[in-house]
Amino acid sequence: MVYGSFALFVLAMGLTLWLWVGKPSSFYNTNWILHLKVSLFVLVGIISVLPTLFFIKQRDLQAELIDVPKRIITIVRIELCILVVIPLLAVLMAHGVGLG
Repeated sequence: MVYGSFALFVLAMGLTLWLWVGKPSSFYNTNWILHLKVSLFVLVGIISVLPTLFFIKQRDLQAELIDVPKRIITIVRIELCILVVIPLLAVLMAHGVGLG
C-alpha cells in the first residue's frame, strides 16, 4: 500500500511540474525522452501488479519462509532495471537532449 501511495505521489508531482510549474507544457510535449520516461513509469506500474498480488496472497500464510517463483523474481529484476533507467532519462532531459 505504501509503494502504491508513493507511486501516485510521484505521478501527481510529475504532472504538476509538467502542466503548471516551470517551463510551459509545450516544452515538454515535444520531448521524446519525457514520453519514454512516462511510458516506462507506467510499464513499471503495470508489471508490478503480479508480484504485488503474489505477496499479498503469501501474507496470509503463517510460513516463515516463502518460496518465490522464478517468474516473480524475474519481474522484480526487470522493474529494478527500468527504475534505474528513469533517472538517467531525467538527466538527459535536464541537459537538453530530446528537444524538437
